[in-house]
Amino acid sequence: MGNWSLSLGTPLAEGSYNASIRAQAPNGETSGAAFVSFRVDVTPPRVSITETPRAYTSATSVSVRFNASEAGVVECILDGVSIGKPCYSPVRTPDLAEGAYVLVFVATDRAGNVDPSPTRVQWVVDRTQPTIEFLEGPSASSKAENVSFLVKASEEVDFYECSVDEGTWAFCSEEPKVFGLIEGTHSLAVRATDKAGNISPTIHYPWEADFTAPATPVLLQPVASALLNDPTPGITGTAEPGATVKAYFKGIEACAAPVDLSGSWSCRTAQPLTTGAYDLTLTVEDPAGNINAQFVPISLDIDVDVPDTAITEGPEAFTRSASQKFAFSSTERDVTFECSMDDASFAPCDNALPEGMVTAELGRHILRVRARDRAGNVDDTPAAQEWVYSIYEGSGSGLLNCSASGTSSLLPLVSLVVALAFRRPWSWQRKAVGGKGLLVALGVGLVGSAHAQGFDLQQYKSAPGQKDVLGVYNPEITAEKTVVHAGLSLNYANKPLVLRTVSDEEVVQNIAAGQLTADVLASISFLDHFEVGLALPVTSQWGPEPGRLGAVVPENAPGTGLGDLRLVPKVAWPLGSKFRVGAIAAVSLPTGQDEKFLGAGGVGIQPMVLAQWAARENLKVIANAGGRFQPEKQVELLDLKAGNAFTYALGTQWSFANKTFAQVSLDGAVALSGEQSRANSLGLLGAVGYLLTDTMAVRLGGGTGFTRGYGSPKGRFFVSIDWSQPVPGHFKECRPEGDDDGDRVLNSGDQCPYAPGSLGNGCPPDASTERVSALVQRFKNDRDRDGLVDDADVCPNEPGVEERRGCAVPSPSAGKASEFLVVKFSSPVDGRELAVPPGMETVVTQAQQRLKDGQLGEVRVKLPPSPADKKERELMERWTERVRGHLEEKLSLPKGSEMLKVEFAGKPARRSGGKLLFDADFTLVPAPPVQAVLKCGGQVAARLMWSYGGVTTGTEGKQDKLSNEDTVCVGGFVKTGAESGAVLVLADGDVLRLAPESQVTLGKEDVQVEGTAERQGRSAALAAPEIPCKSDSISWGRVQGVGRYLVQVSPGADFNEGVRFAVTDRREVSLESLNLPTGGTWFWRVFAVDTQGDKKGFTGKPSKVHAL
Repeated sequence: MGNWSLSLGTPLAEGSYNASIRAQAPNGETSGAAFVSFRVDVTPPRVSITETPRAYTSATSVSVRFNASEAGVVECILDGVSIGKPCYSPVRTPDLAEGAYVLVFVATDRAGNVDPSPTRVQWVVDRTQPTIEFLEGPSASSKAENVSFLVKASEEVDFYECSVDEGTWAFCSEEPKVFGLIEGTHSLAVRATDKAGNISPTIHYPWEADFTAPATPVLLQPVASALLNDPTPGITGTAEPGATVKAYFKGIEACAAPVDLSGSWSCRTAQPLTTGAYDLTLTVEDPAGNINAQFVPISLDIDVDVPDTAITEGPEAFTRSASQKFAFSSTERDVTFECSMDDASFAPCDNALPEGMVTAELGRHILRVRARDRAGNVDDTPAAQEWVYSIYEGSGSGLLNCSASGTSSLLPLVSLVVALAFRRPWSWQRKAVGGKGLLVALGVGLVGSAHAQGFDLQQYKSAPGQKDVLGVYNPEITAEKTVVHAGLSLNYANKPLVLRTVSDEEVVQNIAAGQLTADVLASISFLDHFEVGLALPVTSQWGPEPGRLGAVVPENAPGTGLGDLRLVPKVAWPLGSKFRVGAIAAVSLPTGQDEKFLGAGGVGIQPMVLAQWAARENLKVIANAGGRFQPEKQVELLDLKAGNAFTYALGTQWSFANKTFAQVSLDGAVALSGEQSRANSLGLLGAVGYLLTDTMAVRLGGGTGFTRGYGSPKGRFFVSIDWSQPVPGHFKECRPEGDDDGDRVLNSGDQCPYAPGSLGNGCPPDASTERVSALVQRFKNDRDRDGLVDDADVCPNEPGVEERRGCAVPSPSAGKASEFLVVKFSSPVDGRELAVPPGMETVVTQAQQRLKDGQLGEVRVKLPPSPADKKERELMERWTERVRGHLEEKLSLPKGSEMLKVEFAGKPARRSGGKLLFDADFTLVPAPPVQAVLKCGGQVAARLMWSYGGVTTGTEGKQDKLSNEDTVCVGGFVKTGAESGAVLVLADGDVLRLAPESQVTLGKEDVQVEGTAERQGRSAALAAPEIPCKSDSISWGRVQGVGRYLVQVSPGADFNEGVRFAVTDRREVSLESLNLPTGGTWFWRVFAVDTQGDKKGFTGKPSKVHAL
């Protein structure tokens, strides 16, 4: 027996079938038939749900009923976990926690077909109660008959239920409303049920309906017709507890206040009230919003203006009378006055104090008066009258009483002349004070007051600068580099402050019998124009002399201490060879004690303008003018004030050949206030000095004061010593009328003014420049340095040539100037074709002509800035490329040529009628001058120094445009164009100036010229550099057409040995670059070198020889 199988070639349709089967042996025998029945089923089963749980349920276990479409097996899967296979209807889930669930039914029939899309049941288990809250509702007390609420739940709910005043529950929304309320207490209860049937806790909202206005408020303060001086008056009264009272002045709310449980309220006006009449009104509002506005207004007055008090009559600031009379007034009527004398308490007083009611002792006094009006306003800035009762005054002991009675000292020189003619003897005789016992009796009254304040008694201020003259600031600073200066000055002043009687100006007592001051001075100068000085005084004062009035002298005047430190920044500038100007701003710092008469008691500043006139080399006159600004100080009982003043000074210095010098200064000050007349001062000082070394000098001198201003002494004597740092490279000044080297050749015509010479030019034999003698003789009396003496020169101030009698050949054309062209563009905004406007052809034509003549340096195009509109911006970008490409094409320029420059800084483009309008600016810039070297066989044949193009070189039958380095040999030529000439320097030094359209052909011995040209001869291409007569650096004037200069420095004026040199393209060299040893005299001069800087071939004349 064997096995067999059979496959049908044609699929069978779904249904039941019967089959008969026979077996056939190899010999052909056939078995009996066997019969088989079967069913074909290819349809998957389906599950239908007949009973499901609610989408939201509070039950932890649910039951689901279902039916299968055919017999088979159903598997139940809960959240991915099988809970039954087979699973029978109804199926119940196990107890579930809160959350979302899915139950899937998978059916399989007897034929093995599985449901491809199993049936699903979904639900949510929710066992949590929702919570709710009121978001909105009426106020606790409300006057509304209809009210609204707003309720918010913690989750989505199924429905709300409401109950009013514990009534029946009814369905409502989350915005419940209650209508038709009656006055009284009410409550709303709300609860919510969610989709799972969970019911929230009940919430309640109580409120009171109040439709009745409160009672009219009662005003306690202020009362009607009140006069108040408070700009924010307080208001008080009674009203219904819990209500709010508002107060109004002239209908404008002033303040509001709640009423407390006792029925009281109070408030204060928020905004200050001004003086005037007001109506006060009250309203009251209860918590429900009911308002009572039945209050009857009251009237009242506000007065907040403080009366201003003035003293209309009183004594002068300084008086000699003990009995005083006063009168005062106020800006308001119906006021009373209160007075205070010398800081005593205020007491009532009348509006006038007759003479005799105020009697004072000697000293400083003050009367204060204030007014009080009906409202009680008191003047908070009482009027005050200060005065000093004294019979003395303090002053200096100068020769003249220029300011004894306030007389102006603006004419000090007049006073000086009068003093010299009529001055009193030096030995003052003190008159007896017999019969003036009152002075002694009242002397004690001065003690204490006289030294309440002090001032700087030292009027003479030594100037700390290196070139300053005594106390006069000099605008001369000659230090090219940093130079330090230090000094010490010791000066003595005799009787700078004395006490005089007012009646006869007699000296009664010395307050400062003597004053000795040591000034430590220092300064630093730099950059030729700047200097910063410092002065620190140390002063010792002594006195008074024993006498009957010793008690009135300030006990703090004698003593020793620092004075005020002064910082003196200075700037100066020369104006030619004889004048200099400058300025200072001296700042004094309060390092001295003013109560000891050693300092000003505060920061002071003294700006001044300075001037110097060098009348002769050894005589200089200096002037200063400015102001002194410092804190005002006063010693009342001495009738002295110190403050701001106008200051001035004159000084002069004579220098002598034997190292001695003399100095004189006249300096003074005029108070800017007439009350400070005793601050006016004028002093004369003189000194002689001697130079111990090149860096150290001593001075000895003296003088006197001419006014009786404080600090003006009877006599002043001083001695000082100064040291200055050696200045490297001190440059000698040339004096045209002098003969410094003693060779009988004046400096003005001496080529070597600091070394005696045997040649006619004043120089020793020169081994390095054989032409010096001839050149000097040629240019000795030649202002324009053209080789033709002024007497024979038709144009003595203009370099020229002999053939034109000293006048110049017309210069070659300097080339065309820049040409400016404007082309207007108009283009459709949305157009595709960019047609070049006709104006562009003018630009192209002009540029082509300049390019042909070699006159075009570059073309500059200025287009509008990029527009903000995208379409306009894209159009402008296309126009930029169009313009650039058009010019490059017409001028045969390579793409991106540097000759063509475009910038976007023109006028903005504008749109009009669908077109974009703009201007393009074109500037044709000429080419720079051409400089070229012409060579033959590697040797320089000539140099083209200056041309604006159009120059060609070549030989017969061939010519090319000139390049920076070209080849021209014998038979070759150089030819200028029609627009510009040229300057040609030949190898032997001869110079040819060629006019336009001229030609020079080189020969073996000479050159052949065709056209207009002029031969100037050797050394005429480059002139001698000019050096100022006064030179404080190795510097010189510019030589036209020169690129470099050669500087020679030698210990001898003949420049035969020890010569040092420097080649530079600047017009000065530093001493450091020459590395000169310290000490000795060095001579220097400058040569102009040809443009290429060939050190072997100068083509210019040497400068004058200077020394350092």
